[in-house]
Amino acid sequence: MNSYLRLLTLGLSLFGVDVMMIGGAVVVFLAVAVAILIITRRRRTI
Repeated sequence: MNSYLRLLTLGLSLFGVDVMMIGGAVVVFLAVAVAILIITRRRRTI
């Protein structure tokens, strides 16, 4: 049972890391998209 719990916790930790990496990538992508939109709008207004 102890080994099963260790495998379960290890799987959850790896899954959590993957989720954090995916979430971070999505946040960075959204931030870059917003920055590009702001720059294009500023260039168009200027």
